[in-house]
Amino acid sequence: MQVLHEQALTTVGASVGIMRLMANSNSLEYIGVGNVNCLVFADKRYRGLSKDGLIGQRLPTLRVQHLPFYPGSVAMLFSDGISQTGVVSDKFQTRLGSAKNIAQQILSRHGKIHDDASCVVMKWNQ
Repeated sequence: MQVLHEQALTTVGASVGIMRLMANSNSLEYIGVGNVNCLVFADKRYRGLSKDGLIGQRLPTLRVQHLPFYPGSVAMLFSDGISQTGVVSDKFQTRLGSAKNIAQQILSRHGKIHDDASCVVMKWNQ
């Protein structure tokens, strides 16, 4: 994040979330800055917390979070152009289908018409 921040110092800035799969420990590492959301559906729902700030403008003190992630889990990283409430309400449907189909469904069902929207889905098939 520090490198991204330094590279973006002359820009308008960006919100950034980074997930890293740690398969050997059945977990995800997450770190986020700005209006980006991280949700993991495993044995229950887990939320990665993003710190207030903006890469290239104001970098907060960051802490890597460890979230459970194992076969059968689904992780989502998405912008504020997608309703987090809507994604949470679809929790049972978010585990069905391929990661690509889940991302497309989230964008079409919960994308806000007045904002840009992005979504990345990672699914660990059993």
